[in-house]
Amino acid sequence: MWKVIGIIAITLLFVYLEALPLLKQKKVKDLIVFYSLQVLATTLAILIALEVNIASPLEILEKVYKPISDAVFTFLS
Repeated sequence: MWKVIGIIAITLLFVYLEALPLLKQKKVKDLIVFYSLQVLATTLAILIALEVNIASPLEILEKVYKPISDAVFTFLS
């Protein structure tokens, strides 16, 4: 629980330090990208802190391309 609170506190600090200058400069697109990436990073950090099993991107790619690979190798042999 303390890990999650620490992650949220650090995230709020980053948002405060980075978002205010973007707001003052009226960089809306940059602000949207910043918030999107910050939400993604914070979510992943919290899931890792809670020891949730997160699938590797390699495993996802393997599940997608394995049937295609098998079909190609069957066709070529």
